Amino acid sequence: MENAKTLHAIIETNKNKLKSIKFTFIESYPENGSLRTYDVMAVFTFN
Repeated sequence: MENAKTLHAIIETNKNKLKSIKFTFIESYPENGSLRTYDVMAVFTFN
């Protein structure tokens, strides 16, 4: 959750400079359980 707050802060700070943001969700399966978690990659494009 901390990462989401950081990401939001980056977006808020740079929103006039941002051209596009692409989010990629990557499924990852932890070895110790069957729960599926998602890693999120954000790609920022500045103009």
